[in-house]
Amino acid sequence: MSVGPAELKTLSRLLDEALPLAPSERGRWLASLSGSDAVHRKIKARAAQSGMTLSDYLLTEIERIAALPTRDEMLARLHARRRVKLKTPAAEIIRRERESA
Repeated sequence: MSVGPAELKTLSRLLDEALPLAPSERGRWLASLSGSDAVHRKIKARAAQSGMTLSDYLLTEIERIAALPTRDEMLARLHARRRVKLKTPAAEIIRRERESA
């Protein structure tokens, strides 16, 4: 599942309506949800390194997280796959590789 530009704009608009703050203040508010100034500084620095505002950086991170499968989705995908039968046990293959290095 991916969040597209339209969804990000909607989220940004909703944040603007819910938080009638200047973008820099809104970013600080979002980053301060953790309650840690150290976390805020770290996120702000990452945003600056990416050439983004703090708000845009946080929205991009939300999109990235939303695109990841949940634990349940990942387990369902794994359980849906066929089991693989190896001629040689995996432990033996790994042991041989370690010993040859």
